[in-house]
Amino acid sequence: MHINIYKNKIFLSILSILVISSCQTANKAEKESVDDKKVISEDIKFEEYLSTQWNKDLEDSPVFASLLGDKRFNQEITPNSQEYYQEKINKLEKKISKLKSFNINNLNPDNQLNHKLLSLNLNNSMEATNFPSYYMALNQRGGVQSYYETGDRLIYSSKSDYEDWLVRLSKYVDNINNTTLNLKEGLDKGYTQPKLITKQVIIQIDNILNSDIDNHPYMKIFLSADDIFFQNNEKNQLIEDAKDLVINKINPAYQELNTFLKDEYLPKSRDSIGLSDIPNGKAWYEYVARYHTTTDLTPNQIHEIGLKEVKRIRSEMEQIIADLEWDGDFKSFLNYLRTSPRFYYDNGEDLLNAYLIMSKKIDPLLPKIFKVFPRAPYGVIPIPEESAPFTTTAYYNAPAKGRPGYFYANLYKPESRPNTKYPFLQCMRQYPDIIFKYL
Repeated sequence: MHINIYKNKIFLSILSILVISSCQTANKAEKESVDDKKVISEDIKFEEYLSTQWNKDLEDSPVFASLLGDKRFNQEITPNSQEYYQEKINKLEKKISKLKSFNINNLNPDNQLNHKLLSLNLNNSMEATNFPSYYMALNQRGGVQSYYETGDRLIYSSKSDYEDWLVRLSKYVDNINNTTLNLKEGLDKGYTQPKLITKQVIIQIDNILNSDIDNHPYMKIFLSADDIFFQNNEKNQLIEDAKDLVINKINPAYQELNTFLKDEYLPKSRDSIGLSDIPNGKAWYEYVARYHTTTDLTPNQIHEIGLKEVKRIRSEMEQIIADLEWDGDFKSFLNYLRTSPRFYYDNGEDLLNAYLIMSKKIDPLLPKIFKVFPRAPYGVIPIPEESAPFTTTAYYNAPAKGRPGYFYANLYKPESRPNTKYPFLQCMRQYPDIIFKYL
């Protein structure tokens, strides 16, 4: 009897433990279920926010939307008025505030990364508002004087696409006029581009204004429009409407801007090149360094890294010179590379062919390094003649929906462009570096 009572006590104790354990397990499971639901709920809300924000960003960047194949904003431009820039700051503040309302710890790993990336992007954009780049919105590589190049990047698959571009251009006249106003205000506050850059921009605008209407850079899209999209006299009417816009709106706006640049802006433009001679220039340069390197390194620290790299690269070059048994010093070898005719092409056509051939040499080597490749193909084409004298050796434009990516090669003065740089240049500006960034 005593033994049975003891056994019953053991049984009851075990039963109690099991019941308590079961309750604890149930409570734990219930808590985990609640936590899971909280994470799922937060993820759903966050992803809805991302979707909404993406659509707002497309609306604020209508050309970017068009390049993605989204034609909802095909007739719109991104303004450059003072009111727009203030509105942009207000929007950024709201975006940052909304992003902070999400508890990053309640998001799944993918969305935690999305949260961090978006936070970095928004905070960078907000910091950039401390530096009024719209006061120096023109340079030799781009500005309102080269908006016609935007038209070359768009896809035209219907008559309405050409009509939309015409409407866009009509609205862009305001941006040309606003640029004049912004530069005037910047001039009063001590913000100017270097004289060297101002002179080049003036030449670019002069070239536009001196163009015959049938060779005008803003007419190219309309004159070359595919006949298949038009009926009867529709294309001729489109061309006439475009000519009217160019002659009566676009050219006068450029003329006013260029007169201001020549008479007022150029005489007061700074002689220095760097940002140090403009208000808050040192802080501006430090921000640009952080932004482009995605680090917190100072310009001086970056410069020191550069000096070490120059020393390392020179050491490798000297070894190559020794291996070649060059009869001369380092300086004479560099002079040979810069002056020997064997390293240059006589004309732009040969230069372009060299780029094309190098592309095909690089392509078959890539599977040895990469397993995932971009879906969109790429092409190699010349930089437009209008901008070639004022821009870099090459650049890349990402693919758009229905259009491949393009590596743009500068064919201006081929006798000044050594072919020794092509392999490196194309790997950096084409495959694999830039193109693979758009995977």
